[in-house]
Amino acid sequence: MQIGDNVTSFPDEHRIKSSLLCTNGEIAVLVITSIILIFGFIGNLVTASKVIIEKKLHRPVPVCISCLAIADLLTLCFQYIRVPLSHCRVDISISTRETLMTITAVVVHSSAMHIILLALVRYGLIVHPFTMKYCLTSGKVVIASLLSWLLSLVIGLVYGWYNRQYYKGHVDENTDSIVQLAIALYILIVPICFFVSLYVAEMNVMRKSLLPEKSFYIKKISKMISLIMVSYIAFLAPYVIADSLRLLYMKKILSMDKGRFETMKNVMFNLARVFILLNYSINPFVYFLFIR
Repeated sequence: MQIGDNVTSFPDEHRIKSSLLCTNGEIAVLVITSIILIFGFIGNLVTASKVIIEKKLHRPVPVCISCLAIADLLTLCFQYIRVPLSHCRVDISISTRETLMTITAVVVHSSAMHIILLALVRYGLIVHPFTMKYCLTSGKVVIASLLSWLLSLVIGLVYGWYNRQYYKGHVDENTDSIVQLAIALYILIVPICFFVSLYVAEMNVMRKSLLPEKSFYIKKISKMISLIMVSYIAFLAPYVIADSLRLLYMKKILSMDKGRFETMKNVMFNLARVFILLNYSINPFVYFLFIR
């Protein structure tokens, strides 16, 4: 995943000297992503605030969803900042750009970790309900959330170090294409693997413990899990495809002239930026439907 904007090489200067300039197509992308930002910002903010304010929601799963909403809110904002940086020529120092990309890496990873945390909380409550009822508290969920942020900070700093090496010219385009694709696959595959494996374990336990007349509940959960999985894959897949095409072109496996490739690459990354913003905008609503 292009957490930063490494798809374009920048001159080895302290500042990128240019003015804000967008074409009609780029303005359209900015408008669409701005609308998504507004609705996503409100949705995540309302979700987090509702859980914090209402005492009846001070339970492990709602608190975990609130932590996820906060992570998604920050990720949404920093992912949106990348849009004008990618589509318009902006007078910004490379150090500032590197800082923004490092923070983006932290929040993107944190969001993925909170998805895994939610899956683990649900697994514990379903498979070990009596034990988790007394052992798992909202406070422990918050502590787990903070640990997720700490891990994300470490990984974000590592990415920031790598990004500085790229801008200094110590990393070539071929290597960078591999790294960016690996990041995209990591963000996409790891949460899905946790969801699928824990979901299978949950369903096995529930089928053994629930009465036959309650099998409808199992089917309902199955449909909701499928919705979560499909939406997550659909919204993040364009980045994997775009990074894959870039790698294939850099390895000369994908043969086409540079102009055609640049056009195709821009279209794919435009779609990817829109879809990834949608992912962080609708997550709270999907998870609240899921918990209900």
